[in-house]
Amino acid sequence: TVLTHPARWAGTAVAMLVRAADIAGLGPAELVAEPVAAGHGTIGLPQQDGPVAVYDLGGGTFDAAVLRPTGETWSLAGRPGGIDSIGGEAVDAALHRYLIDQLRSTDPDMSRALDQPTDLVERRHGRTWRNDLRDAKAMLSEVSSTQVAVPGTADALVLTRDEVETVSAPLIAATVEELARTIAE
Repeated sequence: TVLTHPARWAGTAVAMLVRAADIAGLGPAELVAEPVAAGHGTIGLPQQDGPVAVYDLGGGTFDAAVLRPTGETWSLAGRPGGIDSIGGEAVDAALHRYLIDQLRSTDPDMSRALDQPTDLVERRHGRTWRNDLRDAKAMLSEVSSTQVAVPGTADALVLTRDEVETVSAPLIAATVEELARTIAE
């Protein structure tokens, strides 16, 4: 069994992963840092002569690393970088805030209910809203605009690819800066 983990994990976090694998009955697990695993994914492609930078924007975190070729595989070439608070979930949260701010001008009660639900119905609507928003974000890789339904109403907000790019730009810029810092180190 091979399990991947963020390259910056050490000590307790790695031990918890090993323990979780044991509890799950996966047997002895080989642990591989995620950027190194990404490098393994390039087997079959021409071997690089020098280092390769890895930009890994995941669901919850951003990881940056520089790998160096070691025979048929890769190893970390220095200390990996990353930003624990930036990933797809951070983009989702920024889009949520952006659309909630739009909704506030037309339906302040609904914007409050979706942003800070207080009862079972509002929590259900909030989950639906966040799932629909995530689906809309994914759809925008194929179309230039889509609608996000406002749960419990007949209303919808239009979301465009340009808006997603604008809202996520500061987050992406921070990851690019982190990758540049990691490469420089």
